[in-house]
Amino acid sequence: MKGTIVLLLLLFNSIFSQEFEHNTAFLPQGLSLPLLNGYGNSAIHNDVSNISAINPAALGNFEKVEFGFSYQYESEIKEAWITEIGSKRINNMVPQSVGLVLPFNNLNFAISMNQRYNSTLFTNINVANPCEAYLNENRQFYDYVLETIIYNYAFSTSYQFENLLPNSEFSVGFRVGLNNLAEQLHIENISYNASIYENDFSFRMLYSTNLTNNRNLSLGLYYQSPLEISGSAKFEYKPLPYCGTDAYMLHDATAEEVNLVAKFPSSLRFDLYFSQIEQFQFLFSISNSDWSKLDLYIRDQVEFSSSVSYFINKSLSFSVGFAKSEKEYVTNFMDINRNLEVVYFTAGSVFTIDDLSVNFSYADSHLSAGDFRKQQLEK
Repeated sequence: MKGTIVLLLLLFNSIFSQEFEHNTAFLPQGLSLPLLNGYGNSAIHNDVSNISAINPAALGNFEKVEFGFSYQYESEIKEAWITEIGSKRINNMVPQSVGLVLPFNNLNFAISMNQRYNSTLFTNINVANPCEAYLNENRQFYDYVLETIIYNYAFSTSYQFENLLPNSEFSVGFRVGLNNLAEQLHIENISYNASIYENDFSFRMLYSTNLTNNRNLSLGLYYQSPLEISGSAKFEYKPLPYCGTDAYMLHDATAEEVNLVAKFPSSLRFDLYFSQIEQFQFLFSISNSDWSKLDLYIRDQVEFSSSVSYFINKSLSFSVGFAKSEKEYVTNFMDINRNLEVVYFTAGSVFTIDDLSVNFSYADSHLSAGDFRKQQLEK
């Protein structure tokens, strides 16, 4: 029982203290592959529906007004953390992302929305009822459910400089976003419902060059600022019954303020796009997230991905690739680092008729993942 409590504390960093402060627990499963699309997992060659996650300097790749949206479905993970804490996606009827691009010559604008984080944590907590334990040592199981979604609403713009170097283009872009933390906690006599907003920004650069006929190279770099969403919500609870020598039970309900804090680290990302001939495109991406600046017990997170696309014709293409991620703690308690490693194998297809494009992507990690990261994604 003591081990269970320690592991829960490591997950949540700070559970309810006397001041009722709670750091939102981000399982990596809820941050899964925001760039996933039919071409792969790139921030500079992507679909309009993922505008909220791509490098905004790449807005120049969209030559006309475009609008798109996506839905994402994920398999439930029955044990996503030690102590049998499960994880699943919620609100599947809400789009994962929506994007609109408005190009004006070399100046481009975009508005977008995406679910930056989406996960429900659930488990059963075994608690001894003080009164019943005093009388007959019975125990009770309480369902613990924590639903967390972070919606990101963003405005992006970019400007493209042509021919600064022969046969090349250079673009800069930035994005400002409004983030909404929507979180609900339910556990027997304890609950709260919070909705908190906070801003963030990012700055990106993109360099593209035409090496020779049918050989193109693009390099992208972008910085994402750290984000902290903080606020308060009404925390309602009813203490567990207390049994004294006279069997008197206390049931007084109480309402207090709970201070909520959700933090994301700054990150730096590099992307490469290369086409050897018209039919083949190669994508590569690597990023570093500075988690160690937010939590001394977590190491910085390095992620990378790669994919190859084959264009049968202008209307149909297929892609295959992989994406590797991890979450590493300074203290590898109970082999947690290995259980949080994951390699997704991805596949996708894009089918286009005139101005209509249908984009399908699939990712599966069952072949190469720790016990807590075996999952399927469809988008």
